[in-house]
Amino acid sequence: MKNLIRLNLLIVFVTILVTACGTTGNGVLYTERSIVPTDVKYQRVAVLPNRLPLNLQDPERWKKFNWNVMKTRFEKEGFQVIDYSTSVEMFNKSGLPLEDTKISRDKYAELAEEMNADILVFPYYGTSYRVTGITDKNNYEVVGSLQVYLAHQNDFMTRIDVEGNDYFNTYNKIVPVAGLLLTLLVQAVAEDPNVIIAVSLITPLASIATLVPYLKPANKRYEKAFRLAINKGLDQFFAKYTGRTTTAVPAKVIPAATTTTNAPATKPAATPSATPATEKPLSSLTIEELQKMKQQAIDAKDFKKAAAIKEELDKRIKK
Repeated sequence: MKNLIRLNLLIVFVTILVTACGTTGNGVLYTERSIVPTDVKYQRVAVLPNRLPLNLQDPERWKKFNWNVMKTRFEKEGFQVIDYSTSVEMFNKSGLPLEDTKISRDKYAELAEEMNADILVFPYYGTSYRVTGITDKNNYEVVGSLQVYLAHQNDFMTRIDVEGNDYFNTYNKIVPVAGLLLTLLVQAVAEDPNVIIAVSLITPLASIATLVPYLKPANKRYEKAFRLAINKGLDQFFAKYTGRTTTAVPAKVIPAATTTTNAPATKPAATPSATPATEKPLSSLTIEELQKMKQQAIDAKDFKKAAAIKEELDKRIKK
């Protein structure tokens, strides 16, 4: 009988500890339709601080932690990630946290050029805690949105929304009721008082067992949820945008270097081709002509003109 009681106690402990916890995560990818995924080439990445925390305690901690999560993943996929201190410093100098307008598009381009980055990742994070259900499920939930800016197109190429949850169940409603019913049942059929005493101990012991998950700090649970959720989102990103090349880097370095002063006439030769087209209203041009003009404007670093052309392209696509 003693062995049977011990086995029952062991079953209670194992069942509670095994089924009490878990971690879930997923991500959803939204893409800019005017940017063809196979045309996207990038090598250097800047992950910047989040500007507007959704609902976040200790934001500095999560900026740094999630930056490390993304750095590890991007480097694992073969990309270069600009260091954290440089990213924070350059982002703070850019003035981007103060505005989100069409004018800020030029600032995105300037920041990418100054950092020599092919893509900029702007994250938003949030954390929350709640208890749900009959099993008293403790949910340590995280959400995030990663907006990815592509310097070569002077446009946001995609947004990745992620969510994760690290949870455990305490069964605070179930354990006392189940324990009471079991004790009453044993009292009705058992003759040995020792058995009744042993069974009556199951409820308090099981209640103590449900406290074990609380020993793990909340921040560790949020870390686990963020790590899984971000990687789930990046799974979709890398599946969609696989291009690895350094072509975008020299394209930005060569004009900045200004090879010599002997050839001022040869560089502007690229702009005249765009001049005749600008005399016509944008609405009268074909999509192919607009796309070509947009690329010419970006190459000439005329980001205001590129933004105006993009607006016209967006109207056409929505129609």
